[in-house]
Amino acid sequence: MGISWSCSVPQGLQHEVGDQTTKDGAFTDKLAALSEPGSRGSVADWIPDPKLATMEGSSIDQKQHSDFASLNEAALELRHSQYPELELQQHVYLDFTGGCLTSQQQVAEHLALLQSATAGNPHSASPSSELSTQWAQQARQQVLQFFNTDETQYRVVFTANASAALKLVGEGYPFCRRSTLLLCEDNHNSVNGIQCFARKRGAAVRQATLTSADLRLDAAQLLRQLRRNHRRGLFAYPAQSNVTGVKHSLGWIEVAHQHGWHVLLDAAALVPTSRLNLARHNPDFVACSFYKMFGWPTGVGCLLARPEALALLAGRPWYAGGTVEMVFPQTSRYVMHPEASNMRFEDGTINYLSLPAVTIGLKYLEGLGMEAIGGRVTCLTAWLLDQLRHLRHGNGAPLVRLPSKVRAKLTSKQALLLIQQSMKHNPDAAGVPED
Repeated sequence: MGISWSCSVPQGLQHEVGDQTTKDGAFTDKLAALSEPGSRGSVADWIPDPKLATMEGSSIDQKQHSDFASLNEAALELRHSQYPELELQQHVYLDFTGGCLTSQQQVAEHLALLQSATAGNPHSASPSSELSTQWAQQARQQVLQFFNTDETQYRVVFTANASAALKLVGEGYPFCRRSTLLLCEDNHNSVNGIQCFARKRGAAVRQATLTSADLRLDAAQLLRQLRRNHRRGLFAYPAQSNVTGVKHSLGWIEVAHQHGWHVLLDAAALVPTSRLNLARHNPDFVACSFYKMFGWPTGVGCLLARPEALALLAGRPWYAGGTVEMVFPQTSRYVMHPEASNMRFEDGTINYLSLPAVTIGLKYLEGLGMEAIGGRVTCLTAWLLDQLRHLRHGNGAPLVRLPSKVRAKLTSKQALLLIQQSMKHNPDAAGVPED
């Protein structure tokens, strides 16, 4: 009952496979081969064609058909070797927005590590605690590397999930009567919940609207909000909508900065299938959950924050074990970790036994290639839309009506705009960023 689909990797999207961490070499090798200069892959090749199975009526040549078949075979091999439970249970898993599946390789590597080491609470001082501290630091470095940045630009604060990271920003951000929280119509509820903190401190709460045509941010309305609101503060929006799946332009980050706003980017729905380059786009805060990216571990997410932005959260009204360096109970005095330190915001003991699984999971994604993952998602999405477009009632009337822009992309073979939108976000310094 498994869904199979095929598409070739276009030139110019070659992913790094030099330091492969996945044991499914056939998958990454074939992807790399299809990405090499001189391969027959092209942007148009990513568009699904229901006639590919037989090539009847298709304009593609035998070489392209072979590429399609080869990549599809590699993907199916990965499914069989790393996700055998799907076949055993005759299961078609469609809830990747809710949570990703975990590969056999991830579980095996993590289990082997736990079985061969003795790790203790990193807040203690012992060989076992030093090992846990080392694991945590390795995980932080892997997160920074995955998002193409370093610790001089961003701090990694481990949380329980993206919602906990968002709450951390909400409770610590210096909202006041002279500031504004600007939200979007399609924010996740965990982002919308920040308004509880903002309203309690007297801040104004505004909302950026979406266009009815394509459910993207209404550029003209958002620009007015960013330019004219003299009570500026925090602009929070999703990189990819959890409601509609639309990828909003990352160019809004720079536009908001130009008008004096801090930016909170909810990246939880984007980063499982698309690369977020923090060397190019510099939001003040980024929230994500790792189980949405690679399944295991659950219960671990992170807040990525620029050092100067993290210092803004230092006034949150609470401290806990791990966030303080010293406490004097008799006088109610305490000494916190430095304002820009991640330790100041990691309440209690971090999930130290699960953090090696974060390192393993991120390396696993890198081994597969984020561009390849995103490309396959695009193919499956376009295939589904194409199939929906051909469904008919008994009287021949269309069963499903798609938005006009979606139909145009399919009929003109431009569904790859979905990929281009995730890789091309050059904001216009004078106004509206490109989609």
